[in-house]
Amino acid sequence: MDGVNSDYDDCRVLVATLRSRVIRHGHTDQRRLRAEIGQLIDLMETIGPPDEPFRSRLDAARSLVVLERLSAALDRVDALLSAVRRAGPAPRWKRQ
Repeated sequence: MDGVNSDYDDCRVLVATLRSRVIRHGHTDQRRLRAEIGQLIDLMETIGPPDEPFRSRLDAARSLVVLERLSAALDRVDALLSAVRRAGPAPRWKRQ
């Protein structure tokens, strides 16, 4: 398995884990969850395509985190992962 696929798989696991934590501890652990979802979005930015539609969708997910709509932000990230996975990773997507 190459590094890009591994990164996407890692992001999938992070989305599932964070979603579970939002459901269980959303109100008691809000600050930490917001920070971790922000880090996930940053990771997505480094492994995703360098195009404007992708970046604008990540920015929308960041805005949802700021608005404390954590489940909606994770839904957005999950949808982006699915879309990028279907498109197939291109070598230029992996930043050096």
